[in-house]
Amino acid sequence: MAPMIIGLFVIIGNGLVDAYFIGQLGYAQLAAVSYAFPVWFILGGIVMGLGVGTSSLASRAIGAGNKTVVREIATHAMILSIAVGVLVIAIGLLSIEQVFSLLGANDETMPYVKEYMEIYYWGGIFMAVPMIGNAVLRASGDAKTPSVLMASSAIINAILDPILIFGWFGFPAMGVKGAALASVLANVVFLIASLIILIFRDDLIQLRNHS
Repeated sequence: MAPMIIGLFVIIGNGLVDAYFIGQLGYAQLAAVSYAFPVWFILGGIVMGLGVGTSSLASRAIGAGNKTVVREIATHAMILSIAVGVLVIAIGLLSIEQVFSLLGANDETMPYVKEYMEIYYWGGIFMAVPMIGNAVLRASGDAKTPSVLMASSAIINAILDPILIFGWFGFPAMGVKGAALASVLANVVFLIASLIILIFRDDLIQLRNHS
């Protein structure tokens, strides 16, 4: 359970890093990103719940020594996380104005909210899938790898934030959009690394049906 809570704090931590750099752009930009904190908590809670359920089921199968069932659980959980990610994208993109108006965004901050969330929501899949993968790894007794992956993702986000927000090293200055893109790219790396470990190192993902 503790690693899942760590994962939730990583999600929130990424938001705090975004807020730190975005705050240097101006009050309206910072206010816009601050409205996203309740959304981060909700998304993190959903992913954490899926992870706890997946870890519980996988632990039982591992205890029974049935790796085939473990693979099936892991594979189905990953598919479910993709479906949840798609749902988050669809609902999120269609409800930005309604949700953030309720949270207090006004005519000054709403354009920045849209700039940030229209990119950030696309990272839903890239966040959900590896978090579920981490739950499977923990169930198999590997608590170190998930922690390393989550920490690495947070570090990548922190490195990319100023580069993309302010346009360092020849990159275009993207402002609020850059912060969101940094988060998405960090989650993409998180996803790729998780899949490599689950598929090729631990053989915990079933890529095809076996007769």
